[in-house]
Parts: sequence; structure tokens; C-alpha cells
Amino acid sequence: MAALARDDHFLGAQIGALAVLHTWTRTLEWHPHVHMLVPAGGLAPDGRTWRPLPRRKRRFLAPVRALGKLFRGRFLALARRALPGVPLPPIPWEKRWVVFAKPVAHGAEKVLEYLGRYVHRTAMSDRALLAMDDRSVTLRYRDSRDRRHKVLTLPADEMLRRFLQHVPPKGMHRVRAFGLLHPAQRQTLRRLQLLLAPRRPGDQEPASDPPPPRARTKCAHCGQPGLTLVLRFEPDLAMSAQLPTTLGSQARAPPRAPPVPAVP
Repeated sequence: MAALARDDHFLGAQIGALAVLHTWTRTLEWHPHVHMLVPAGGLAPDGRTWRPLPRRKRRFLAPVRALGKLFRGRFLALARRALPGVPLPPIPWEKRWVVFAKPVAHGAEKVLEYLGRYVHRTAMSDRALLAMDDRSVTLRYRDSRDRRHKVLTLPADEMLRRFLQHVPPKGMHRVRAFGLLHPAQRQTLRRLQLLLAPRRPGDQEPASDPPPPRARTKCAHCGQPGLTLVLRFEPDLAMSAQLPTTLGSQARAPPRAPPVPAVP
């Protein structure tokens, strides 16, 4: 999607995305898929302008058919690179790969709450367990087709198999950030937050360019730069007249160290 969004035909801007891995169904079946949350806009090539989604023409960053073709090509290329010498099953190029994308209908807060359930929770909550013994486990779930709550009883070994297949391998992350939402883009993201923040009456416009750095003074003896003028001290002439020009008899040498006793 990032490659298509950079095209001037669609958005012509750099976007960001938050991806969350989800591997289970309501009955703990193996169903791996990725939810991606993408802001409706991006950073223009000048690096200072937010380019929102043009709602007059379309309500999407990129068409799903183009996304399906691009995802199909990237997936096959990465699969061949990760499995060299392994024959992959023949997939006809004319076969369509389905990519689902839609605008957020219930607000960003609801979407973040929905995705947060897959990040900080396991495949099954304690409230779903209705009964269990040495041989079977009974759980409650809601069918996504008719939205009704149902009861499912599984053998103990099948229940363990379904649950453990959703434990991610060590070192694997369920959440990944890309583009503007990547941790390496913290400064750019902070600048965008200030740019898009709602302004109240009387707020000043943020400075587009940072102030120039202060000139650094060169040393009068060696000529090397690196000195910064902090304070200019002007001594009082009356006080300077009372100061001796030389130390003379008032000079004192540092005290001598005590003699070291000889070792017999």
C-alpha cells in the first residue's frame, strides 16, 4: 500500500501503518490474518505538508484490486527467497487475491480497542470457560454468522492443540509499525502531531524552520572554533587601579612537601 500511496495518481504522499497479527477464530481454529490500521492521509514530498485523503474523488488510499495484485507478487517473491529450491504450488496469475479494506465507521477509539484485544490477551479468556474435567473442556463463543452465543465441547487434547497453536514463537512480535508510525520516525511523527493538532484562538503558528545556530567564536591564540560567548566582563577602572601590577613581595610559593624519612 505504501508504494501505491506514493503514486501521484492516488495520494502522492508517504503513509504509515500499524499491523496486528491475529491467528484464531472464536472456536480457536487456525486462521492467521493481519489487521492493518492506516491513517487517511500522508506526508507530502516536501516533508512539511499533510496531504489528506481526497474525499471528492474516492474514499480509499488505493484500490483493493491493485493491492491484491501487488500483495500477490510480493508474497511469491518473498516465499521464493525464503525457501530456495523448494517447489511452490502453482498459483495462476489470473487468480484474484482478495484484499479487504474499508474506512473506519465507528471511530478510531473503537478500532484501537478492538485491536488491543489481540495484543494483550490470549486466544481465549477465562469467562469463555464453562466447565472442564480430565477428558473435555466446554467453552462458550459467539458465532460470527448469526451473532448468537453457542456452546462448544472439545476433548482435552484437542483443546490444548487449538490453544497452543496460537502461542507465537520466541522473538516474534504481534504488532509491527511501518512508514510514519515506525519508531525510527518519532521526530517526523511528533512534527505531524503538532501540525494536525486543533488550534485554539490566539495560538501562534508553529515555526516552519528552526532558528539558525549561534555563531561560535574562534580562540584568539590557536584559532580553533568552538568557543561560545557567554558573558562579557568589564572591570571597574577604580578597582583595577588598586590592583597590583605584579605580585612582588606579596607572592607566596606553595608550601613544601615534608621530607621523606630515609629507610634504614
